[in-house]
Amino acid sequence: MNDKSIITIKSDQTSTVTISQTTFTSIKQSGTGNGAVINAQLNGESKLTIKDGSQFSGCQSVGSGGAIYAILNSVNNGGIFIGGTSKTSFSSCRSSDKGGCIYIDVGIGSEDKFKFDGASYSSDNEGIYGNNLFINAKGSLRSAVPINQGSKLGAGEDSYEKQNLNNLIGYDPSNSTFAIPLYYVYTIPEQYIYHVKNPSDSGSFVNGSGDDNVGCGHYQWPCVTIKYGLEQSSIASSPNII
Repeated sequence: MNDKSIITIKSDQTSTVTISQTTFTSIKQSGTGNGAVINAQLNGESKLTIKDGSQFSGCQSVGSGGAIYAILNSVNNGGIFIGGTSKTSFSSCRSSDKGGCIYIDVGIGSEDKFKFDGASYSSDNEGIYGNNLFINAKGSLRSAVPINQGSKLGAGEDSYEKQNLNNLIGYDPSNSTFAIPLYYVYTIPEQYIYHVKNPSDSGSFVNGSGDDNVGCGHYQWPCVTIKYGLEQSSIASSPNII
C-alpha cells in the first residue's frame, strides 16, 4: 500500500470509531506515512475504541506508529482506548521511527485521555524508540504516565519491562529529544532509595550515567543532582532517601 492509512480520523470533524474483534494482517505502508492501519487526530469529543480481541499482526510504517498513530489535542470526552473483554494483540509490528506498534502525541490537558490496559504486545515488535509504544508528551510525561499505572500502557510484569526498556519509551517537554524508558516513570526506585550519579562526561550520556529527568532516581537510571533527586523522591509516600 502507499503512504495512506486504512483508517483516518481527521481533526476537523467529530468522530466516534469502534473497532471490535477485527484482524489486520501484513498492512505495510510505504512512503512517509504514519500508522499503517490507523492515523487519528483526536480533538474535542472524538473517540477511538479498540476492543474484544482485535489483532494487529505484521503492520509496518516507514514513519512512526507501525499500526497506530494518534494525536490527542484539546480532548474533552474523547480519546483513544484499548480495552474490552479480551486482549487486543500486537505482533511483528514495526516502524522505522518511533513506536513499533503505537505512537501517541499527547497534548496539554489530554494526559488522561488514553488507556491501553487491553493491549498485549508480543516480543517481536520493533521501533527505533519504543518497540511497542512511544508517547510524546507535550505537557507532562509524569501526568501521562502516573506512578504505579503501567497497566495504562499495556505494560507487562515489572521484571520483564525492566529487562526490555525499549518496549515503552517517551519524551518529556523538559527535553523533547531525550528518550526516557517509561518503566522508570511509572515505577518507584527499589526500597524508595533515589540514586544520584554525576557522570565524568556530561556531554555523552549513557544508560546509568546520571541525568535529571522525570524518570530518574533508579539505580540503573540515576539523577545527576541531589536537588532533582529530592524533587523526584517527593512523589513517594515514604521518607526521602538519597
